[in-house]
Amino acid sequence: MEDAPELEQLTLRFYEAIGRGDAGLARELTSSQRGVLGIGSDPNEWWEGAGTIAAHIKAQLEALGGELNVVHGAPHAYQEGSVGWISDRAAALRMENGTEVPFRFTAVFHKEDGDWKIVQFHTSVGVLNENAVGKALPT
Repeated sequence: MEDAPELEQLTLRFYEAIGRGDAGLARELTSSQRGVLGIGSDPNEWWEGAGTIAAHIKAQLEALGGELNVVHGAPHAYQEGSVGWISDRAAALRMENGTEVPFRFTAVFHKEDGDWKIVQFHTSVGVLNENAVGKALPT
């Protein structure tokens, strides 16, 4: 494994595009290969295929309206051959009213024709174990 600063920068570019409401860049960065998957925090956010992912991102950005600021943490990225991955645990969505929703983001990339493309991503909002399973667990 080796560090992948190019993927860190690509992730930041993705965040900036989301903040501008640019779902087109999300589509551009997503692989068209079979098996592409996006998973969000809502139980119904399980999107298969680049077109489906882009359509849902666009619809959500429109539903949020206005500018949405993605506050990034410090994404860590690694690669091995034509596969790379990132993780960012200190990110947040900042709404127009100033409310921040912390989230975690992971993504897997594949190099296709010289360009990195997302083949899977997962966003989640951390929930305390006490709230999820009814008791504290070792963390």
